[in-house]
Amino acid sequence: MNMGGMSLSTLDLVAARVAKVSQEPLYDRILQHLSENKKYNMNAIPNEIKRIIPKGYNASREIKAVDVRVLKNCSDLFLELLGLYCNNKSYEPSNAKCSYSKSAQILKLSEREIDANCKKVCIAIDRAFCFLQVRCGVRSLADVNYKIMVRLIAYIFTNDKWYNSVAVHDKLEAWYWSAIFSGEYDKDQNDRYESNLKSMLESLSSSSKGYGWIKTLKDNVLEVPYFSECSFLLMEKAEEDRVPKEHLGKYFCQFYLSKPYSDLINDGRTVSVFSKQKLEKHHIVPLGSVTRIGESTDRLRADKTNIVNSPLNYVYITDTTNGEISDKSLKDYEDSITASAKAALNIINYPAVADLMDEAKVRKWLVERHKVIKGAIQNRVTNLLLT
Repeated sequence: MNMGGMSLSTLDLVAARVAKVSQEPLYDRILQHLSENKKYNMNAIPNEIKRIIPKGYNASREIKAVDVRVLKNCSDLFLELLGLYCNNKSYEPSNAKCSYSKSAQILKLSEREIDANCKKVCIAIDRAFCFLQVRCGVRSLADVNYKIMVRLIAYIFTNDKWYNSVAVHDKLEAWYWSAIFSGEYDKDQNDRYESNLKSMLESLSSSSKGYGWIKTLKDNVLEVPYFSECSFLLMEKAEEDRVPKEHLGKYFCQFYLSKPYSDLINDGRTVSVFSKQKLEKHHIVPLGSVTRIGESTDRLRADKTNIVNSPLNYVYITDTTNGEISDKSLKDYEDSITASAKAALNIINYPAVADLMDEAKVRKWLVERHKVIKGAIQNRVTNLLLT
């Protein structure tokens, strides 16, 4: 049927198979199921987020996984989750296999199995997107570097009982932050995913298992050599052509974005995962050699080894605030940061203007910030594990 044409994708082949038992195209069904209004577990949404969640909220649309069509990274997730769920509907830990999400296994599914589980899988994916937004500060699916983690969350949420449990949401969030900042998925992602999924299923299925494995991850938060340890984040390995990965700075920003906060210099303007304004990564401490904040931008972008490009030095602010800051002097900028923003973003003992010219003093401030952020992440995880 396809002689001389383009090679068919796994989704094309699955769609052709399910067409034997359903007249509605699979592509259209996936788009419809992801786009339609959902009932979310409002008890699992933090109160500060619940107050600002948009009317008629749909996570798949809000996280930009669908528009007039389903984006590829979302359709890939659909297939991966479909294969995993259909091969392990009983949530058996020993059967938590990454291979079930590969094309070879997906193509072994019967047309009736695909047809019967299409909606359930889509609902679980949308639930995972909601979780990422309301718990993890993710505005766009494109901002998720380790997409294999989304598959794990979505698989857990195919189980309605687990989805309706606030405690399960808490444990997933504890795992998420611990895994992100401990470098769990920095390498060998398939192996780590399989191990984490097995452990999560064991913990959820048996009260005797506990969550010690998440505590182990938590203990490694911001301590991993060549990933998140302090010296590495302060560019001390730059001479080896090793600098922090860009997405780590984004994850720091998302950690703070998971709770709404004042827009750095304006308490009347709130930054949140649902901010309508464009959000931009901002250097808390600018280059000390400039007279106005805006002058540092191009130089900072050009030099990835500069200490102020440390992921520890980033927060999200609105583009409006960024514009207002750009013409401020260093002194005016320092004076403009509000007390509430400093508290929410852990901006403690901000360097005096005179100290910004001294790299040793900026480094000392970033070392302290590393300790504070590490403590904030580990404290969040500890509290989530108590539920």
